[in-house]
Amino acid sequence: MGFLGNIVGKIKEPVVRPRSRVPIYVSLIMIILVAFFLRVNHLEIPAKRIGDEVYYVPNALEILGIPSNATNPYAGQSHPPLGK
Repeated sequence: MGFLGNIVGKIKEPVVRPRSRVPIYVSLIMIILVAFFLRVNHLEIPAKRIGDEVYYVPNALEILGIPSNATNPYAGQSHPPLGK
């Protein structure tokens, strides 16, 4: 029994992990719902256009045939000043 006895004596029993009280799919659904809420919350902020949206959104609306805001001074420009 010499050689096999030494090997059998060194084998450890498998680690049995305790089962979680909450199944993994419930945790995953909760994470997805929290992420969705954080993404959608205050989606309308900022309320005005910023950056290149001032120039390119009116042009896109014009291409689509949707009337844009007539008070926008940049409505007819295709590029920002000094942006060509």
